[in-house]
Amino acid sequence: MRYPLSYEFHRKRAIAEFMGSRALNSFRKQILHRSFIPKTGNEYYVDFLHAIDDCCDFLHINLKTFSEYFDNHRVWAQQLWEESKGNANYFNETLAQKYADKNIVANCVYSFSLKYSYDALTYYLNRLTAANTSVTLCDFGCANAHLSFAMLRRQLITHLELCDLPGLVEDFIKFRNTKYGLNTITWQDAAHFTVKENHFDAVICFDVLEHLPNPSKVLSTVLYPILKPGGYLFMQAPWGGGVPSHLD
Repeated sequence: MRYPLSYEFHRKRAIAEFMGSRALNSFRKQILHRSFIPKTGNEYYVDFLHAIDDCCDFLHINLKTFSEYFDNHRVWAQQLWEESKGNANYFNETLAQKYADKNIVANCVYSFSLKYSYDALTYYLNRLTAANTSVTLCDFGCANAHLSFAMLRRQLITHLELCDLPGLVEDFIKFRNTKYGLNTITWQDAAHFTVKENHFDAVICFDVLEHLPNPSKVLSTVLYPILKPGGYLFMQAPWGGGVPSHLD
């Protein structure tokens, strides 16, 4: 599936400018480098730009507002954590209801600011694709599902199941699904997740476990059982947003 590569270079430079020192210097230098222009085939940056563009389109904001949301996300996240008094359920539910738009923006930047996550997914899913006619992936606690969406559009997986709390994030997923004509996606409410044993070739669980009251139980009773024998679990924790968590 090919991207519509209609971005202008000044748009990419504007995105690089708002990133500023909030990303690794090497990441910023690569964005500003001419090799960043999509016609060179650098899929990582193309996927990042499309994620930003999708966020702006869905939220009806421009890059300046996108940048402001990202600049301030640590403040409201910390305030929400203090307000929740360690109650992970309250934190997650309030995040999904009150700060969903700003969380969509923060999640976008964090998903792509750690390039090794993207590279690891690409490498191992390529191996799965080479050995299987179809590859099913579950993105557990998917949030915006930026990375798993990128893998689906790259045709490294054939079916994607997303799981998170309902609300604006679910609407955003549907928006992207319609925008790109991706009809191989299913959605599950995290509060009523159905365990499908030995069902998925791979599972993504990024920045999720540290928000759960009992992460070990989720690992043993949910994530491990749904993997096929020999399947891959891609896990990352704790969340880089600076909010205290169970895994600190």
